[in-house]
Amino acid sequence: MKDFLAEKLFIFRPERRGDYFYIKDVRLVPKPLSYMNTSTYVTLPLFSKVQHGYSYDDFLKKLIDQELVGPIHAYAEGVKTPPFLLWRDDDHSFFIFGELIEHRQSHNNYAFYYEQLKKISFPEAWFEEAIEVPGNDTLLFLSKEKQSQIYERMKSTEDLIASSKEENSLNDSTLLEQDPNDRLVAMQCWEEKLLSLETKEGDSSESLFIQNFMQITREQGLLYDWKDLIHFHTAMKTSNLVILAGMSGTGKSRLVQAYGKALQLKEDQLAFIPVHPSWNDDADLIGSVDCRGKVYQPGRTG
Repeated sequence: MKDFLAEKLFIFRPERRGDYFYIKDVRLVPKPLSYMNTSTYVTLPLFSKVQHGYSYDDFLKKLIDQELVGPIHAYAEGVKTPPFLLWRDDDHSFFIFGELIEHRQSHNNYAFYYEQLKKISFPEAWFEEAIEVPGNDTLLFLSKEKQSQIYERMKSTEDLIASSKEENSLNDSTLLEQDPNDRLVAMQCWEEKLLSLETKEGDSSESLFIQNFMQITREQGLLYDWKDLIHFHTAMKTSNLVILAGMSGTGKSRLVQAYGKALQLKEDQLAFIPVHPSWNDDADLIGSVDCRGKVYQPGRTG
């Protein structure tokens, strides 16, 4: 048994419960050929059409627009942002994207942020120094040595965002050269894509409000997923009290301001009440106004 385990590694996902850590999803994997006792590895998210259900073009658009790109199974909460992520094509070729500087998580769905987005191919030989997770095709462990090589390769690689902007500029020039009627049709198609939220007949006013709300959040630099914005709007419609939880600096106050702007509220119609970070209900409020019932609701503490 000792000889057998000498050529293996245990990989697992830590989970904190109170003051103790537990391990989950334990797997036994072969040691890479270059493995040494001092070797360290970085966790890289892995995306593919098979696992996430969309094409490479859709993946790249989500990445460029910094939208939620999909789930990562068994990814430990609270870990640092990975420096890179991978895409596996249908022909089993791999590409690396980076360098990532920050990420956002929403119900195990991830969005990634960067200053420049670059892409290089993942050589097949590198798999000799990588660790694949059995039963999980959304993660790959790569040695720190290979991470340094990725940085070096990306230095001479063109920024995908700059390339995309140049292509869009060429497309805009082509649009201006079109016949006026064709240009009008093209602009209408573009607007239909921008306002792609479909609603049933009779919901047009709410549809316009939600579209306006989404547009305002974009203009203010907020990167919330459209589903989260709809959930927030639904909560505001149906609840007397809505609590936004999250770390400081994630845009909670700006989200409320954007919602107030979408409602066309004046400054004296929107009030901010500072509360303690651990506050999670209305028990400590002196009172509040129920706008729907047009009555004053005293706080539970009297």
